[in-house]
Amino acid sequence: MRRGALDSEEVVILSDGAKWIESAMRKVFAGMRTTCVRDIFPVLERLQDALKEMVTDGPRRKAACDRLKDLIRAGNAVLASEERAPYGRRDPAVAEFVRDCRPNLYRMRDDESRRRGMPCGSGVIEGGCRTVVVDRLKTSGSRWSIDGANGIMAIRCGWMNNRIVDCLQWQAAA
Repeated sequence: MRRGALDSEEVVILSDGAKWIESAMRKVFAGMRTTCVRDIFPVLERLQDALKEMVTDGPRRKAACDRLKDLIRAGNAVLASEERAPYGRRDPAVAEFVRDCRPNLYRMRDDESRRRGMPCGSGVIEGGCRTVVVDRLKTSGSRWSIDGANGIMAIRCGWMNNRIVDCLQWQAAA
């Protein structure tokens, strides 16, 4: 909201598919046009796990995986999940893939998201977290208490977001 979300035409939330995230988004941004996009990377990982169990031949598995990934990226997640659904009774990994897809199909419109310039995956966010957190806390020889790690991360996030004054005021009040 500090970045101007309330003045935007539309708010886009990248989600792992959890219902509470979309519910919270609708409450926080009530009355605004909102879009919830399902992060594609966990879906593709589940697809790979499902195919590992189903197709033992490496080249055949890769071809099947590539074809289904292309369907999902083209906005045809319905087709990809329905094609695998009959195999779910025999294979728990396939059942997990289908269970993950079905309630999220309306969020899995990657073709539309890309066309509109919206994110489809959390890679950029995870890269930012790695830069802010991992690179600082896992330097050679570092040892942190939980309080120390939380404190340095609060300061680091405040610094990187030009909100260091707010961070220091909050820390002083605590």
